[in-house]
Amino acid sequence: MPAVTIDFRIGGVLYESKAEFRPTAHLGHGSFGRERAVGGGNSGGRAVGADAGWAKRALKIRVRNLIFAINLTADGCCDHTKAVGGDEILEHYTQLLREVDLQVFGRKTYELMVPYWPEVAKSQSATRASIEFARAFDTVKKVVFSRTLSGAEDKNTRIVRTNLQDEILKLKQEQGKNILAGGVDIPSQLVELGLVDEFRFVVQPIVAGEGRRLFEGIHLQEKLQLKLVESKILKSGFVALRYLKQ
Repeated sequence: MPAVTIDFRIGGVLYESKAEFRPTAHLGHGSFGRERAVGGGNSGGRAVGADAGWAKRALKIRVRNLIFAINLTADGCCDHTKAVGGDEILEHYTQLLREVDLQVFGRKTYELMVPYWPEVAKSQSATRASIEFARAFDTVKKVVFSRTLSGAEDKNTRIVRTNLQDEILKLKQEQGKNILAGGVDIPSQLVELGLVDEFRFVVQPIVAGEGRRLFEGIHLQEKLQLKLVESKILKSGFVALRYLKQ
C-alpha cells in the first residue's frame, strides 16, 4: 500500500501529513488513484494541482479538534468567582474530560486547578462526583503556556515557553483524542488565531452584573460563525451548549 506525504500551506502555516491509500479503479479528477499523487512520476509523493483540495480534506480528518469549555453567567461573565458549582456540573465536565487526552492552560488557570484536584483524587474525601472529576482531571496530560511558572506540580504536566500558535498546530497534528483548552486568556488568544474548533459553554442562571465578559477585548479578522450542534438543560437550570466552528 503506497505511502503519501501531503504538505501545503494554509494561512502561511505549513501542514504535513502522512497516510496510506488503497489503489482505486477511478483515476479521475481529484482522485488519489493518480500515479503522481501516490508517489509516481515527478511528484515525489506529494499532492499537487487539483489533488491539493483532496489533500486538505484528508488532513482535516486527521487533525485533533481543539475544544474550549467554560462556565458563563446569563450576562456573559466568565469570572470563576461569580459561578456556582455542584455535583451535576462536575459530572458534566468529567464526561468532557473523558473525550480528550490533553489539556492546555495558562499559568493562572493551572494554579487554580493544581494541586487542588490531584489532592482530591488522592485523598478521596470529597463527594463521589468530585472524586470522579479529580481522577479524570489528574490522568489527562497537561500543557501549560507560561514564561513565569518555574516548575510543574505533577508528572503529567509540561511547561511550554515557545510560540503558542506553533505549539498548538503541532499538538493538533499528533495522534490522540481531542484537546481541551481551559481558562480565559490562552483560549482567547487561540480564538484570535482561529485554532479553536469547538466551543462548550455552560450558561448558569445567574446575572453577575459585573466581572470580566467572555472574549472581552479580543480582535478577530472576521466574524466567527458558529453552529449549535447540541444543547442540554441540566436539572440545576444550567444550559450546556456545544458549538462547532463553521
